Amino acid sequence: MTRVLETLARDYAQLYLHPDRDSQDAYRRVVLSGEEPASRQMSHYVGSEHDSLETVDTPAGPVRVLTLGNRQDFELVVRGLMAAKDGPLAIVPKSQGAATFTVFNWPRIKRHLAQFPEAERKAEFRRFTTVKENYIDMLVVLSRGPYSNVEAEEADGWRTTPMSRSGWSCQSQMTCVA
Repeated sequence: MTRVLETLARDYAQLYLHPDRDSQDAYRRVVLSGEEPASRQMSHYVGSEHDSLETVDTPAGPVRVLTLGNRQDFELVVRGLMAAKDGPLAIVPKSQGAATFTVFNWPRIKRHLAQFPEAERKAEFRRFTTVKENYIDMLVVLSRGPYSNVEAEEADGWRTTPMSRSGWSCQSQMTCVA
């Protein structure tokens, strides 16, 4: 298990849940209501020295980018982030190497509400959550594994060869056709 997933789970508690063991209802309580999971155990992840988490500033605002070196971890994270909506048994296609999510950041909501007296928190919650940027994060999850189920060695060194935008487009089209 890497510190990267532990760090991310502090903001997105559904990562503590295990898609093969926890119910969709458990995911919904954690994701939609901000309830704490019954356990903060993360042994279902393997971890890799290639795991990384960074925040990228974009014209649309900051985006967190999680890169995972282990395919099993990628699938568990994607399934866990989709579980409240699609159920924890959602299938991640072997060809999928990236996913984009909007994720509720409950610790941010709770930190904000803690600044208000208990009697005002319900009204402040309604006001605060009218602005999605206050509580929703953009998260991109990437796998370092094969793209479109094509092994890296078959992609002619794409990891180390700089490519123009048109070259990347062409390579992507060729990979999809293959």
